[in-house]
Amino acid sequence: MKFLLFRVPKHRVFEYRPLYYDPVKERLAERRKELGLDGEADKKPVGSLIRSGAIRSRHDQYAEQRRSEQKKSQIRVAILVAVLGLAAYLAMRGFSGEIYELFFRN
Repeated sequence: MKFLLFRVPKHRVFEYRPLYYDPVKERLAERRKELGLDGEADKKPVGSLIRSGAIRSRHDQYAEQRRSEQKKSQIRVAILVAVLGLAAYLAMRGFSGEIYELFFRN
């Protein structure tokens, strides 16, 4: 039953065509097909990657890199604190008479 007051829009169909074309990837795929090396045969299931330790070794690499970056960051912060502390000490030393009078004057 069709109502005169309401109009139901029709289903829209979109055709997606990728705009990027990689000729190197295309040649590689053709060459693999010629040699009989289909992409599906080369892919390993995740379970075999876990058993072989490939995922663990990648995780260890990233963990080591993260630790290295954290050490570098901590060294930078320590140097910055030391420089600022030295600057504050020199500033206080230069104005020590004025600071003493300001806080400890009778």
